[in-house]
Amino acid sequence: MDNITIQLPAIRAHQFADVNVTVNGEKKHYQFRVEIFKWDEWKRHSENRASTLRRIIQNYDKQWQLVEIGGASEEYIPITFRKTG
Repeated sequence: MDNITIQLPAIRAHQFADVNVTVNGEKKHYQFRVEIFKWDEWKRHSENRASTLRRIIQNYDKQWQLVEIGGASEEYIPITFRKTG
């Protein structure tokens, strides 16, 4: 089992959630970050949202792994990342 799902309290953009888990006596620490990206700040001329989203993720800090893409609105898309390593 590599993943479990837990409900986190509401996190605003640019905040971190530190999660400590003990499995069979082994302690693990995870750090999550929620980023909110505004479409109009990232969209290129005649680019669709899927391409914009792909570019956002590909250009994001490589120390952070994509965890979840939240529900998009007309203005923004929330994305959750987990710190690797």
